[in-house]
Amino acid sequence: MIIDRLEIHRVRIPLINPWVTVYGTEECVETVLIKAYAGDYQAWVETCPLKTPRYTPESAISVFHTISEIFGPLILGADFDSAREVSDRLNGFCGNSFAKAGVEQCWWALESVRRGIPLRRLFGGGNGTVSVACSIGIEDSMEALLQKIECATKQGARQIKLKIRPGQDLEIVRGVRNAYPDLTLAVDCNGGYALDDSTFFNELDQFGLEMIEQPLHCRELSEHAQLQDRLATAICLDESIMCLRDAERAISFKSCRMINIKIGRVGGLTTAIDIHDLCQENGVATKVGGMFESGIGTSWNIELATLPHFTGTNGITLPGMYLETDLVTPFAEFDGPFQLIPGAGEYLSRGVDEKAVDELTIAKVTIG
Repeated sequence: MIIDRLEIHRVRIPLINPWVTVYGTEECVETVLIKAYAGDYQAWVETCPLKTPRYTPESAISVFHTISEIFGPLILGADFDSAREVSDRLNGFCGNSFAKAGVEQCWWALESVRRGIPLRRLFGGGNGTVSVACSIGIEDSMEALLQKIECATKQGARQIKLKIRPGQDLEIVRGVRNAYPDLTLAVDCNGGYALDDSTFFNELDQFGLEMIEQPLHCRELSEHAQLQDRLATAICLDESIMCLRDAERAISFKSCRMINIKIGRVGGLTTAIDIHDLCQENGVATKVGGMFESGIGTSWNIELATLPHFTGTNGITLPGMYLETDLVTPFAEFDGPFQLIPGAGEYLSRGVDEKAVDELTIAKVTIG
């Protein structure tokens, strides 16, 4: 396949409510959308690194620039037989996982459209429902937090994941656990703690959590292994896993019992599938994670989550939960609360609201 044109959009989407984590407060999401062309075929993809380089070294601005000026021109006009060939071409560059993912996804999307099949059929995904957790940021008060959890559980949420940070942690988890003793509960630390916070982790380990996500700094695989050895609760790694090699090292060190796989963070769908397969071979649980994508990126996450070893409850954005607009119609079918059904039609089975994309675009470049 020869990709001959890319329209690259940097888009800003307001959040319904501010999102507070250890990284700070987000009031909007900046994401990068690409409309890719190959002859008569066209398709939209998304890569969402967020507005500022807090989660990873990338930002929406850097990804927009890298795709427009470096990665996009590199792949235009070249004939690629597979997405792995695209990925291999880009792997000669250091880092820039989200930018790589955006370009690599273009091949998958156009091939799906060309063949007229759902995206997941290209990589062996199934037709089963996809379970989704409800993730809740740090709230101003325990009352506000409990109100959000009550609303989510009444809507049928089966798992709640709480964001925590130093100073807003144990009392939050204790209050939620006392109010909901039987609720499946997880916490996400976003790397905000250190190995010597032993008293904190010992107490956290008593709450019957499904997992503790990214407790330590992203580069501390050895320290995560030491911590996991001391805890009954599973550690789930997120920011630590930027590529297949990171996953191999984490498994070798026994740094975790679960990995959160995000397409953008690991550099594309090809690597996401490789990490899924590696975890399956080594008995490490997996789940699909999201980045506040619009409905375009979220639809990709749903497709990926149909692979058989995504046994964890997935962190996929639901319509109307976080973003003021999702940019696609229809968003998804539901098979019960927080249970998504992947589309049966071509590519993602979604239409993109291009007028809304244009209205939310704050920068655009066309190459090719």
